[in-house]
Amino acid sequence: MSDHDEHATMPLKSYYWVWGWLFVLSVCSYIVDISPIPQMLQWILITFFMIAKAALIMAVFMHMQWERLSLVTMVLVPPGALLFALFVFGFEGLHIETVRETFFVNEFFSRTEGR
Repeated sequence: MSDHDEHATMPLKSYYWVWGWLFVLSVCSYIVDISPIPQMLQWILITFFMIAKAALIMAVFMHMQWERLSLVTMVLVPPGALLFALFVFGFEGLHIETVRETFFVNEFFSRTEGR
């Protein structure tokens, strides 16, 4: 028998384990959604659970845990770079908004009040 005839298969127990974790993460996400906690914390927790479920699905069902590092990097680096860019640009936007409110809006209103 050659090496190509032998296929490595995951035992069914592993799939049940993953499905169980996906169920637990989904229940946690739903509990966070209906609980009376601040909205920003809700968004953060739900996003965390969403990313955890996506990572679990990618690792097991897409067989990424057994793939080469180059393929994993090709799949994971672009979304990571986009998230990083959104994070940086979000803080830059907040900074620009603060600067405009501090220096331009107040200056505009102080000039027009004296007329």
